[in-house]
Amino acid sequence: MAPLSLLALALAAVALVAIAAAARASRARLGALVRLEATPLREPLLVVIPARNEGANLRAHLPLLLREPSAELRVLVVDDGSSDDTAAVVDELAGRDARVRLLRVRDEPAAGVFGKPRALACAVDDAASRGALPALLLFLDADVAVAPGLLGALVDALRREGAHALSGVPRLTLGSATEALFVPTVVALLTGAVQPARVHAANAADAFLNGQLILVDSAALAQVGGWLAVGDTVLEDVALGKRMKSAGLRLRLADLRALASTRMYTSFTELLHGFGKNAVALAGPGVGTRALVALALSLTPWLALGLALVGDDVRAGAVVLALFALTLLVQAFSRVAARVPWWPVLVLPLSYAGAALVLVRAAREHARRAPIQWRGRQYPR
Repeated sequence: MAPLSLLALALAAVALVAIAAAARASRARLGALVRLEATPLREPLLVVIPARNEGANLRAHLPLLLREPSAELRVLVVDDGSSDDTAAVVDELAGRDARVRLLRVRDEPAAGVFGKPRALACAVDDAASRGALPALLLFLDADVAVAPGLLGALVDALRREGAHALSGVPRLTLGSATEALFVPTVVALLTGAVQPARVHAANAADAFLNGQLILVDSAALAQVGGWLAVGDTVLEDVALGKRMKSAGLRLRLADLRALASTRMYTSFTELLHGFGKNAVALAGPGVGTRALVALALSLTPWLALGLALVGDDVRAGAVVLALFALTLLVQAFSRVAARVPWWPVLVLPLSYAGAALVLVRAAREHARRAPIQWRGRQYPR
């Protein structure tokens, strides 16, 4: 067999084994998540939604949250110095549903103080001052859409697991080809190292919470000093998880995909800046290198196919073609299991090239100590 054909076969086989192993690891991570079943809310729950220029998201998603009929539900939206119609949207809904209340934070945070944890801390302090702080708090981002039964399901899972905080990653809503190509790939690269089984384990240092949705025991939150104790970091959610785990408190990650969804970004520019602000903080300074390695791996089966096509060994070419097709099938099934579109596997190197651009840029900005720009505010690294 010609050297070119041998190289093509070797590359195709290596790519298939590596991608099948990654798909198996992804299934194992999903299998370790706590399962949720839609359940009515039966105990007091305060949902805190931090909002800075979130009028459009609140208009779309707050009515979905209020479909929960329970009288035990209270919703507190923190308007963190918005310049859009955030306050007006909340006031209108509060006029129709007495369970909703608006808290306005008008002053800008001090230099270097991150806006979101300050807004969350203000909400907790406000509820406590009113004597309205329940045993459980749900911190929910405005871009998360909830299905009926989610709130009760979260509370039941927390109680059943004996946990002090419960979080997870909602299903990704992908409204364009650009989002389908790049968002799931970047998310996978950033969160692929998170092992739910180790987060759940009492004797493991691994800690992770996703700030899009965190249900927490209010006494446990107070025990670790609340939101302001996490420090000035763009990853206040992960920092909180680490403080809780260090204090011997129990964390759980749940499969939220059936009952919660989010559309994170609507353009490549948005995801470039959105993921870029916390990529290094979440995945470490080597995240750019990891993305380039993933890009190289995604190119390997295509390179093998190209080498087979220019070679003159028909039987080797047929085997490479079969391995290539099997590789695409494994990738497609893995994406279907993750509940994201499968078709990007047909151009997967393009997805990884875009992800590498996002993450390499993030690593460069981190190395340069460039300030983080987010929602009209600037924060030091």
